[in-house]
Amino acid sequence: MPPVHMFGRQWRISSDDFVCPALTELVVRVGWIVMVVFVIVFHLMEAANLECLGAEYHLTTYYLGITVGLLVITCCNSGLLAAHSARGKIFEQTSTPHPRRHVEKLLYLNIFLTCGEFIWTGIGTYFTINDFINCIDQTHERTVIVAVLVIIGLSYILLIIKLLIVAFSFRPYAKVKPEEQLELLGGEVRDKVTRQETELNYKGLRCMAPCTNDEDAIQAFRDIASLLSKIFVDKDLVPSDIVAGLVLLNHKHTRDKERVRVTQGGEVKGVVGTTLWDRMGVEVTRVVDTTDVSLKVVAESSRIQLDWEQIKHFHQFASAAYGYWWYIIQSPLGHCCSLGAYLNCCPALCCCRQKQEMMVEGDGFFHPNLAAIRCQLDVKEEDILMFDNRNRIEEVPFFLVADRSTKSLVVSIRGTLSLHDMLTDLRGEPGKMADESVKGVNVDWHGHQGMVNAARYVYRRLHGMETGRDGGKEGRCSRRDLLGLALATPDYAGYSIVVTGHSLGAGTAAILAFLLRARYRGTKVTCYAYSPPGGLISREAAVESEKFTVSVVVGDDVIPRTSLANIATLSRDIKHVTSQCQLPKFKILGYGCMAACCSTSNTPISGELDRLFPGSGVSSPGDSSTDGSHRELLIEEASSILPTNPDTLSSFPSMYLPGRILHVEDIHSANSFTVSEVHRTAFSEILVSPRMLSDHLPNHLDKVFQATPDTQHILPVTV
Repeated sequence: MPPVHMFGRQWRISSDDFVCPALTELVVRVGWIVMVVFVIVFHLMEAANLECLGAEYHLTTYYLGITVGLLVITCCNSGLLAAHSARGKIFEQTSTPHPRRHVEKLLYLNIFLTCGEFIWTGIGTYFTINDFINCIDQTHERTVIVAVLVIIGLSYILLIIKLLIVAFSFRPYAKVKPEEQLELLGGEVRDKVTRQETELNYKGLRCMAPCTNDEDAIQAFRDIASLLSKIFVDKDLVPSDIVAGLVLLNHKHTRDKERVRVTQGGEVKGVVGTTLWDRMGVEVTRVVDTTDVSLKVVAESSRIQLDWEQIKHFHQFASAAYGYWWYIIQSPLGHCCSLGAYLNCCPALCCCRQKQEMMVEGDGFFHPNLAAIRCQLDVKEEDILMFDNRNRIEEVPFFLVADRSTKSLVVSIRGTLSLHDMLTDLRGEPGKMADESVKGVNVDWHGHQGMVNAARYVYRRLHGMETGRDGGKEGRCSRRDLLGLALATPDYAGYSIVVTGHSLGAGTAAILAFLLRARYRGTKVTCYAYSPPGGLISREAAVESEKFTVSVVVGDDVIPRTSLANIATLSRDIKHVTSQCQLPKFKILGYGCMAACCSTSNTPISGELDRLFPGSGVSSPGDSSTDGSHRELLIEEASSILPTNPDTLSSFPSMYLPGRILHVEDIHSANSFTVSEVHRTAFSEILVSPRMLSDHLPNHLDKVFQATPDTQHILPVTV
């Protein structure tokens, strides 16, 4: 529902958002009426004993009586507001008269009553505190006064809650202009509002680091602010509309997934392939994508081999990069005991201090993160060549270790674990991976800007180059080409390079692998990316990365599906389902809560989904009446609803996951998993699911790898 227009501006709340708040206020105030009536009765019964009040006894009686009157009027207003807010469906664009046309009038009345209540409560506070002071020595007589003070305190709490709702609902730069003025100014007004909101976002982000003067960090703040203004460009959707749309999409995804398991045996969506040329050593894949329906021919011999045992093995390094914090919370007592044996308990000794300063930076006094790495990987201290735990925007912690079991030098990069990492994640606009000075990396290849900069930072640190962020104050050990020296060391002769990480670390590792392959042409460079973020690299770079990168995605993990294009698609889907849904919003949210608490899917939402998405998830991929074709029709319908603003997320080029992608799914009602290779377009939409966040956590990946054998069969891309 479009936001309400009050006091000459739009707000982040719509006219159908007041059902639950108004009913809650109604129930609370009815309870208060009962309490005040009891207080009045007790007050009149104890009139003879209230000598300490003197003439103010009658004032207290009047105050309580008027308070009851205000509560009754407010209850009537809340009841009418809830009744009118519950009328109609979410979007009522064609109804005349509008079923919720009286909501704004009732809101003005509610605001007037709230202001009157605030003034009356202030007056009552003054007189009641004065009465309490006069009767301070009379315990029995203070009972009524204390009861009145409790009612006044509850009134203040309710008023504060209302003020917070107003504050969160306030939308800056949202003044409502006359239609004629909008038509004359058009894009000029929209651009001005976008600039103002971008500047507001920038000021909010600068509050996180108000003292920084680093030009790169300031530019990152500005890019993130601009991106946020494009993400929230649709002013017709309020937060409750988004929640209702997510509830509907979650029910649709759950229903489709169950039907796929029953009727299709878990067939992969978005991929149609053939194996006619398998004997020729060539794989032919027809990609179902609205932007590219061409045939892509990839020589199988040039692609990286899928070895599940290796994938499981290097996940230990990606998980170890999170350090002691994540290691301890998995098993606080047991892991604390095992961690103690690896702590640097004598940092004052010269021999220990000199040796560890050569490889450890930013890990505190006792080096707890380094201890956690050694504890998890069970490697010798001399095999840990470098550990940099410093963390700023676009500067991620990582370590370099020699893995003697696989004869490889492993660069493991930590995932998101701090506010700086989150800001790096948010800088998601495409940027060039390298310029003309880097041979072997196409200048037309693009990647996630924040992770491109993070990969460049790790690359410079590995080779002792200046990062440009410390003003040339790096230590002497920081200027050493540790990776190059390690490859030239006889102990590590013939070793390959493996880059790995989880989440943010996976995205950074995938881009870093491009840079390392360009520098070390005679050395094998491999990347294992666990739960990498979506929208990471451009199409051409994604095809090239199939030669050396493997990405692993578990279940309904939302991060590999979160790209700028997918966010735009999700916004369009939410706009469509909410505009076409016939159920009122409060029923959608109520049934959604009931389904989550009672684990039931038999709700009226299921019937509404059958109307919105007939036959979804049932037919075969080749059927013209499938959900895919119906979805295209829905997209066309939704396109006419969305505002035509060229400065949106749709203006960014499509970005994809890197390398060969393995999708791990659990088998229904069994503690086992299936692993299948899928095409990158299988993650072209965000799936709304209760597991969309939990499937991303590193400890969940640990459970998955522990439950799968080293010889786990990997299903190929099939028809």
